[in-house]
Amino acid sequence: MRTTSGVLRSWLAPLVLFWLLTALLTHGSVQSAPVVVRFGTTNSTWPGWLEYLSWAKEVFEAKNPGTKIEIIDVARSSMSQVPLTSLDVLDLPFQQAGLLARLGILADLSSLLREADLDRFLPILHQYTRSGQPLFGLPIWVNPTIILYRHGDDLQQAIYRLTAPVIGSSRWSWDALGNFAVKLTRHQNDDRIPELAGFEAYWHFLDIAYHQLGDLYDRSGSAVRINSSVFTFATSYVLHWYLAVDRPFTYPVPFGNEDQEWFIQGKAVMRLGTARDLWELSGMALDQYELLPLPKGPDTPPAIRHPQARSGSKIGLASLQLVASSPRRSEAWRWISFLALDRDAAMRRMTMTRTVPALREILPLYVRYVPGPASLFSLVEEVENPDAALPDLIPQEALLVQTRNSLLRSAFDWAPQGPRASHPPADIVARRLDEVRAQLEKILSGEASTKG
Repeated sequence: MRTTSGVLRSWLAPLVLFWLLTALLTHGSVQSAPVVVRFGTTNSTWPGWLEYLSWAKEVFEAKNPGTKIEIIDVARSSMSQVPLTSLDVLDLPFQQAGLLARLGILADLSSLLREADLDRFLPILHQYTRSGQPLFGLPIWVNPTIILYRHGDDLQQAIYRLTAPVIGSSRWSWDALGNFAVKLTRHQNDDRIPELAGFEAYWHFLDIAYHQLGDLYDRSGSAVRINSSVFTFATSYVLHWYLAVDRPFTYPVPFGNEDQEWFIQGKAVMRLGTARDLWELSGMALDQYELLPLPKGPDTPPAIRHPQARSGSKIGLASLQLVASSPRRSEAWRWISFLALDRDAAMRRMTMTRTVPALREILPLYVRYVPGPASLFSLVEEVENPDAALPDLIPQEALLVQTRNSLLRSAFDWAPQGPRASHPPADIVARRLDEVRAQLEKILSGEASTKG
């Protein structure tokens, strides 16, 4: 005869086993649910950008099975329709100074200027510093340019060779840097330094200086680290504001009239970082980052009219801004690191957002003026095909964009009444296209030279 305890054990054991199995299955299903990182993009109007993000999302999710990326097109909707606090990552092109200001992620940089002791070299900034007017800009570590792309070594060497006759010295002082800015202005259209004036020259110069020229020296003879705030303030000022504000406006500086007006009025100055900073910081642990917070609601006042100093903030990625309050910071940071540092992602981004659009602008001119070989017209298909054996186009990307710009600009240079008046003679365009075609064929064969 079965005892009461035996009866209890007979039906309790299966019940306990059922409960354990249910708990394990439930726990497993919860654990297997992917973490969704909400990625807001304001760059969807860039040619090929959304296509690139779609590719990057697929590759990243395959490498990180526990994380899903949700891409949200902020640019094509009202900012009020996408609560910023609902995003984990937000990309912001640094040129959109007004948007950055309204989002409240600009920092007060006045103290950095005072510490830099650049009153002789930065008279306008020094004037605002002495008057007590705050100068707002992006934190010193921000660099949207290299987040997704870095120049190849051979391109750096080529640019160094091009600029060497103009620079003339490997030991830099502040005065030498100023002289370089003047020479850059005078030689803007010189064949020895194509496409090196203005904005692009600044980035090329920084890359060259870091890898080739060693330290800068201040007036006391002390070495200044290339990536210090002193250096970046000085070089960004020399190659932009020095040419645009202190000197007669002989040549347009492609930095945005709105930014220049803010700068002159003392309301804001855009702050750029250097290529090496993000690279160095990427090796830090996540808990070593102190991230800039985004506004908590629609009532946050614009930073330009009501300055909001972000004291103590160490890093704020303008192009890939990680929301500080996000509970998915680890997953979001992996996504940012993939976009920033993965070589395949960098190549794909370059081909889909820069090389392919450049080719699409060049090829119709070939069709019109020069019957080209089929290989040229198949390049777009090759770089868009994820399974194609792509050549390493990163070192040649600047050459391709340069030839595109040179070609399109030359088509307007010959117009007697301005760009829209007429087209240049067909033989002139044909000669230019022959030159560009030769360069593109070298790219296809992997033998491109960046001297072109």
